[in-house]
Amino acid sequence: LFDFARTGAALAVCLADGPEGDAVALLIGGDLSGVQDWLYTIGSSGAARSLRGRSVYLQLLSEIIALYVLDELGLPVCNLLYVGGGNFYVLAPVAAAGQLPGLQAAISRRLLAMHGGALYVALGHTEITRGGLLDQQIGGAWGRVNQALGAAKRQRFSELDDAVLAQALSEPLAGT
Repeated sequence: LFDFARTGAALAVCLADGPEGDAVALLIGGDLSGVQDWLYTIGSSGAARSLRGRSVYLQLLSEIIALYVLDELGLPVCNLLYVGGGNFYVLAPVAAAGQLPGLQAAISRRLLAMHGGALYVALGHTEITRGGLLDQQIGGAWGRVNQALGAAKRQRFSELDDAVLAQALSEPLAGT
């Protein structure tokens, strides 16, 4: 019942601006990639403790990025449908689509500076239509957003300009 009410509230936020056309909301997905390689690059001394610490860090990083997306889009926390396992999903007004490229670039710049390209967050989105809601065909939107995430993950850091990438590539990697 709680999830039903929370999702209803998120949809009400999306509909508050009175969307035009058939689209009523955006389903935005975020996927943290590079996790396995980053998680398991630890020495054998104190490996279990380091692994737990890194796992907690990744969970917190996913949550912070999801909350950052909500904050930048001016959305309440009820619009965060799910966060866990390096993924998050947000329900947003259709007008938010124009802000997503800038958010993707800002997140990528920060992660590139902090982790030297080892971790990346891909953002993808798809529209949810009136017909899809009325026909209860929301599963198609989840499939489309996951396809968009897959495409974004295959083009890691492509949203950054050449100067940012050149600066990051010209610096020695940490630990080498």
